[in-house]
Amino acid sequence: MIICRSCGAPIEWAITPDGKRIPIDVQAVEDGNILLSHKSLEEPPVAFVQSKSNIEILRSQAKLSGQPHVLFKSHFATCPNAAKHRKK
Repeated sequence: MIICRSCGAPIEWAITPDGKRIPIDVQAVEDGNILLSHKSLEEPPVAFVQSKSNIEILRSQAKLSGQPHVLFKSHFATCPNAAKHRKK
């Protein structure tokens, strides 16, 4: 497990479709907007930001399958110290 060096929260590193690294909170949440796609255990997951319509579809599918949540949040959205780590 990786820990945020600013706030101590557990995070996972993912890669955006354009190849940039992004910190992701490890727990899926009801108000998440990122779907993670795992290619293999050796590679970081790919983080896909979802549109509002896709979010509703994914939430409905999760409820039907008995999963409470399937979407994640960028740690930049939840870390109280995120501004320290953003690239300008």
